[in-house]
Amino acid sequence: MRPALHVYAPSSSTELNKYLDGRRCDLTVSFDEAPKLAHSIAIELDEALDSAMLSYNGGGETVGLTVIISEVEDMEVAEACLSALGSPAGAALLPRDFDQDRLVGFSYNHEQAAELQAPRDGLQPILDATAVLADELDEHFEFSVSTRKDPGVVLYGGRAPDGCIIGVLGVR
Repeated sequence: MRPALHVYAPSSSTELNKYLDGRRCDLTVSFDEAPKLAHSIAIELDEALDSAMLSYNGGGETVGLTVIISEVEDMEVAEACLSALGSPAGAALLPRDFDQDRLVGFSYNHEQAAELQAPRDGLQPILDATAVLADELDEHFEFSVSTRKDPGVVLYGGRAPDGCIIGVLGVR
């Protein structure tokens, strides 16, 4: 079987739609078609995220969209992400520990967090979503793809107990 990409609100980001157009994985419009456990964790993550903007290295922000990659129970995380999100050129998979990121948020690294003078407006949803990632998922990671022709994407996520990958996707 091929991986299936489930996006809660695919029409909410023009950049994401442009990126996903023509990718190898079919876009599933509804979370309702995802396995039940992954669906419930993704809904919890989406509610915690509450449409927050993600910061990324380089100082920009992006809309964060909750996604599920299903049909990947027998695949390594990198292989599943590559199948769902794009070409292997410029792809990187970094291990993360979202337990350690509870105070800074999943989309900040610790160096960026140390530079913050005061809590950033809108950080609480990121912290809440980080707690969901830490509590509900294993094999935490940050997966990014960037090429000269396409905008880059980054997926902060992990593997659910049912084998699905769940995370927050943004376009750089």
